[in-house]
Amino acid sequence: MLHEIILALIGFVGDIIIEQNNTFVVKTDFDLLTTAEIEQVNRIAPLGWYYNDIKKFVSKYDINWGGLPLESKYNNRLFHTYHAGLASGTSLGLLIRFIIH
Repeated sequence: MLHEIILALIGFVGDIIIEQNNTFVVKTDFDLLTTAEIEQVNRIAPLGWYYNDIKKFVSKYDINWGGLPLESKYNNRLFHTYHAGLASGTSLGLLIRFIIH
């Protein structure tokens, strides 16, 4: 069970913790936990969903230094400098620290 919680906190669902209504929760038919334990896991599991959501934002707007023109990544729209800056800062400041600690 502990490995399911740890994986959920870094954005992976499994057999016990599932994605439901834009959050991660314990499956309703899982009966090996007490009601209190299910409530506690359901309180911390959404952090993994938030992590996933932030990671999606970062991957969408992070700067690509791979040689392609920056406009091509955004369907010929102007490059979103503020989004890219926020994504880079979030990636370096939050996501990496979350995984390391």
